[in-house]
Amino acid sequence: MIKGPAIIGRNCEIRHNAYVRENVIVGDNCMVGNACELKNTLLFNRAVVPHFNYVGDSILGFKAHLGAGVKVSNFKLVPGNIQIEKDGKPFDTGLRKFGALLGITRKWAAMQS
Repeated sequence: MIKGPAIIGRNCEIRHNAYVRENVIVGDNCMVGNACELKNTLLFNRAVVPHFNYVGDSILGFKAHLGAGVKVSNFKLVPGNIQIEKDGKPFDTGLRKFGALLGITRKWAAMQS
């Protein structure tokens, strides 16, 4: 099911029982496996979310590959907004939910090309 809004790139596999919720961008040559759910998520080209995964409020980089059954939780359990480090100082993102940023190194990407 694709609830949308969603953008799905070229040559993607969206397998049975996948649920693509709102605010999802799936790059080219990606795979969203059976029984996966995506919400507020960006998949760069060639990212793989194989099966039985939940990915919410997250970014999966070029050629990122989740294991089966991975749940990328997106709700902060302690009070306050998500903070990151910017220029060596804490920065308030204004977000209450943020899942994960996953990617691979340039060296690994070059070896796989």
